Amino acid sequence: MRTIAATRFLYVRYKALTLCLLIALAFLRPVAVCAQTASGDMIRPVQLAAGSSHSAMLLQDGSLWLWGDNTYGQLGFAGEDYVDAPRRLLLAGKAAAVSLGASHTLILTDSGVVYAVGRNTFGQLGDGTTIQSEKPVLVAGLPPVKSIAAGSLHSLALAQDGSVWGWGDNSHFQLGEPYGEAIKDTQGSTVGYRQKAPVKIVFEKAAAIAAGGQFSLYLRQDGQLYAWGDNSRGQLGDGTVQTRSRPAAVVGLAQVRTVAAGYQHVLAVTSQNGQDSLYTWGDHSSGQLGLAGMPAGNAMQMLPRQVDLSTYTGGEPAQIGQISAGYAHAAAAVYDPDKTRQRLLVWGDNAYGQLGLGHTRLQTQPQAVSARYNDQVSEIFLPFDALACGGFHTLVYSSKGLLAASGLGDKGQLGTFSVVNRNRLTSVQIPDQIKPGWTAGATPSIRRDASGSVHVRWPMAEDNIRLAGYTVRFLWSDGSSLTRSAGLDQEISLMETELPPSYAQLALEAVVYAFDEISRPAPLDSLSSIAAILLPEDASDLAAEVFFPDRHEPVPLAEHAQHNWRPPGTGLLEPLDVPWDVTAIYGAGALPDAPDYRLLKLLAAAALVWLLILLLFWRIKSRTHDRQSLFQVMVRRIR
Repeated sequence: MRTIAATRFLYVRYKALTLCLLIALAFLRPVAVCAQTASGDMIRPVQLAAGSSHSAMLLQDGSLWLWGDNTYGQLGFAGEDYVDAPRRLLLAGKAAAVSLGASHTLILTDSGVVYAVGRNTFGQLGDGTTIQSEKPVLVAGLPPVKSIAAGSLHSLALAQDGSVWGWGDNSHFQLGEPYGEAIKDTQGSTVGYRQKAPVKIVFEKAAAIAAGGQFSLYLRQDGQLYAWGDNSRGQLGDGTVQTRSRPAAVVGLAQVRTVAAGYQHVLAVTSQNGQDSLYTWGDHSSGQLGLAGMPAGNAMQMLPRQVDLSTYTGGEPAQIGQISAGYAHAAAAVYDPDKTRQRLLVWGDNAYGQLGLGHTRLQTQPQAVSARYNDQVSEIFLPFDALACGGFHTLVYSSKGLLAASGLGDKGQLGTFSVVNRNRLTSVQIPDQIKPGWTAGATPSIRRDASGSVHVRWPMAEDNIRLAGYTVRFLWSDGSSLTRSAGLDQEISLMETELPPSYAQLALEAVVYAFDEISRPAPLDSLSSIAAILLPEDASDLAAEVFFPDRHEPVPLAEHAQHNWRPPGTGLLEPLDVPWDVTAIYGAGALPDAPDYRLLKLLAAAALVWLLILLLFWRIKSRTHDRQSLFQVMVRRIR
């Protein structure tokens, strides 16, 4: 009986200890350590553009970058078959827009002039010839232009007066009437038409234009959409497959806000009562319309049909930021219900991984691109500034100033220093032109100690990638000044020997500037800044204007920020702000650590040992109980 009691005591004790251990394990969670960073101004592209096998990026400063296939000189770089990383094309002025066709490039300057470069077999360069050019040539005969669009082999321009002009291939009447010069085969038969110089297509007020493979569209100022040209896959949206040489209204749509044309399909966003709706029509043989339930194969849709986005909007009205259509795939950036972040939705052909989903399976309805970092998974990201779907590749530019690409890379069109295909969005190296800075309201502090030394302290500036340092300019009320570098320190001191004579009777203004590696050599007045004033001891606060009538006005980050990104309120780096790997940009040490499971594994092993011991004691107890029961039976029989 003593043995049984001891066994029971041990069993109860181990059971209690095991319960405590399991409770501890239940509350144990792997924690990722967030590293601090700074955040700031960025190089925001005006737009991204993707052609059949080449790519372009237009930055907010008007610089134009191109890469990919250069077989016909469409990048503007002579003597190279392809370029596998973004390279700046030097222009006489700043670029305002860029659009890419199958093998040609259109460039609009901020003065309203259009240039073209690349293949010219059908006159798509608009210079009156059919000779290809490796250098941008002027498209003559156009009024001042505000928008451009390149189809596969034709070009469109929207003039500032609202008229639409076109040139290039007109074999499917995508330029309308007149048809232009006849193209004849060796037997003398007409096989097509071309316009080698711009002709006016639309005379009324147009608000936007788009060019598909062999068809064209324009959006009237009242929100009505018109289309003409090839209609073999219902891409004109008029309920037929009849080719049209004159613009015809797309049926069933009103208040269209934006439109994107693929090779034989169209995306359009309508906006009514604050609610956006996405419509698609045309070829659906690769799922590029995103209409769930419709088969691929030889499918098409001749009338606009709404794409169901309710899965990603929580049933609330949709708000769509960006749309783009490629040869046979499409993408849309759709705001999350809280309106501060977006999902990147993709669908259609995925033979080369252009959807960025990590596989090459075709998708007939929108799928959200997701990202994983260590134990974190997300499909909601900072807003995207630009999207572009090309022949078989996709470009994505985030509001954080980061560029990525996925899909076919055989001509360097992904810009990843290779010709390798990517089935996930992969970071593309581009110059970081975001200038660090402070949000409105940040101020430094300045004081004088008993020894006469001056000390300035300031809050950390924000930057999208990596802060490089601070510069402090000291200006005394007698006109003397001093500029010092503080490195990454957030304070700086001036000893008495560095101060001007009679400094105690002078007012001092300290201005702090923040910079990164790119903006290090930039003029101080181009950087974000904050300032503070130290008055003489016997002066009142009201005397600041007396000493510095032209005191420095702080330049907050927002004044430089021509993009969607804003510094996070926590000041911590978020690794899943974009749906691709950013360790190459920030360095692994700057991102949250991978969870350390060693302790968890040790505790799990200990728990297993405890459970084995518990099982052993349970078996001992069972056997003891069996022996006790057998003993009692024998005693009863003897009695």
